Amino acid sequence: MSCSISACPLEIPAGADRLGRLVPEGPLKLVGFGACMITGFPLGPEVSFFSRLVKAVAAERPVEAEVVSLAGFPIYRARGHLAKQVLRHKPDYVVVQFGTTDAIAALQRYLAERLRKGRKAKQHKGLVDPEKSHISSRGANPVDVIRWSMKALLARWLRVPPRTSLEVYKQSLSAIATEIMASGAHPIVLTPFRFGDQWSAHYGEQFAAAAEELASSLGFVVINGPEVLRPYPLQKILLANGYHLSAFGHEVIAQELLKRFSELESKERLSSQGCGEGCRRNSPR
Repeated sequence: MSCSISACPLEIPAGADRLGRLVPEGPLKLVGFGACMITGFPLGPEVSFFSRLVKAVAAERPVEAEVVSLAGFPIYRARGHLAKQVLRHKPDYVVVQFGTTDAIAALQRYLAERLRKGRKAKQHKGLVDPEKSHISSRGANPVDVIRWSMKALLARWLRVPPRTSLEVYKQSLSAIATEIMASGAHPIVLTPFRFGDQWSAHYGEQFAAAAEELASSLGFVVINGPEVLRPYPLQKILLANGYHLSAFGHEVIAQELLKRFSELESKERLSSQGCGEGCRRNSPR
């Protein structure tokens, strides 16, 4: 499949398959299931990697797309929403994007919790999690890079842990991928992306490696975010907060997502060649 990557709305009109491929009855069903970046937050849905994927696929065949965004959710809370909000759409493919909230070393949250241990909580009730506040769509600049470096030094010195342990991340991702596959759909898992501060980044690398190991053992597709984004400067792929993707970052992920989706579709098409015109995907639906 060859096409340009550009922004798009999610309501896609049905079209024809111009490549002569065997198409199952009805449109292809894609569901994006993730935290806020599945919708392009804070930039807007038109720039998100998922909407770019939808537009590219819809240029070749009919598509129905849904987005289920659980903004700020750690992955262990996401599984409880899988059946009712995602699998009820009976998708063919589910793009899963969780992990940034899990892998980040939330320094100010960590410091606030340490303060609360020594004082009454009501004296600090105004303290908020900075990973949920002051989220700007501003691009990163050299001052932000300095700030990221300072955060990394302090977080490393304090040994700030990730928000979610690696073991819980692995267990949760395994459960989500297994449940999606049991429904007959194909999961395409995105690992945490890159971080501005290197202390969070080293957790992100661990989470990405764990996701690849699970993908190999369970048989699903995974996109290693740090690896895909590594060729590009952090200032180009991240916003000022150091963990949300810039528009360019979304574009890079979308290109890799389309590539891996096309490879998976090709394999699916070959395995369905003998089914006849009315065949459906291997599914208990």
